[in-house]
Amino acid sequence: MTRILDGGLATTLQADGLPKWTPADEWILSKTDRVEAAHRRFVEAGSEIVLAGTFRALPHLNPNWDAVAINAMKAVTNATAGTRAEAWASIGPGSTRDTTWLDLPARRRYAVNAGWRDLAAKVLDHGAVGIALETFVDPYEAVEAVESVRAVAGTKVPVAATLVAGPDGCLLDGSPPFAHLNALVEGGATIVGFNCGGSVKDILSTLSWCREIEAPIWLKPGRVKEDSDEDVLAVLDRIAAEADYVGGCCGVTPELIERFALAATA
Repeated sequence: MTRILDGGLATTLQADGLPKWTPADEWILSKTDRVEAAHRRFVEAGSEIVLAGTFRALPHLNPNWDAVAINAMKAVTNATAGTRAEAWASIGPGSTRDTTWLDLPARRRYAVNAGWRDLAAKVLDHGAVGIALETFVDPYEAVEAVESVRAVAGTKVPVAATLVAGPDGCLLDGSPPFAHLNALVEGGATIVGFNCGGSVKDILSTLSWCREIEAPIWLKPGRVKEDSDEDVLAVLDRIAAEADYVGGCCGVTPELIERFALAATA
């Protein structure tokens, strides 16, 4: 049976006043109660896994990363306490669409690797029961991240690892994702799949690849302004027929998750 994930935390905070394109870190530190309230909206909507706002809490990106991680975990564990929802942490990449993992200087790659391990240890110490490695454009970096996090998390903590695909279902460098998804599993990922991307409908092109993978599948499509609410709900319903974990990324609100959850459990 498909487990329901949350949607876009930043999107939900923006509806509460967070300026667009602004990292949530400042609110995580100064308005933790409002971040907690955003998580609680997803819990009440039916999300069974809720991700902490730790995506960018990496030491090389934020000198206050440890405080952000602790506060973010406090917000999500408070929001999920006493419910069936699980508090997971989100961890992002060190490279970008313009600078691949192998393009980074060796010293920078070492620092990012150390950061993944430090952040994983911190969130696990503060209540995370799973870790989602999200929005990896470079599949080779994703494997490095899985291996680094798994070295800290041990064998019992679930680790999801998701890549970003284009409209044709291939990765952004044009390569088919099949071998990369398998490499993530071999590296220690419990769950693999895709998140983010462009239009919400783009995630449908990844389904043929997902069918070939012998591991649970995690799909969290994003949306663009041209996508209607009905487009999002239709896609979530479609992918729920084949994926084990389904939710939304940027632009997917608690209201949409609730409508999806109600339909999925009807």
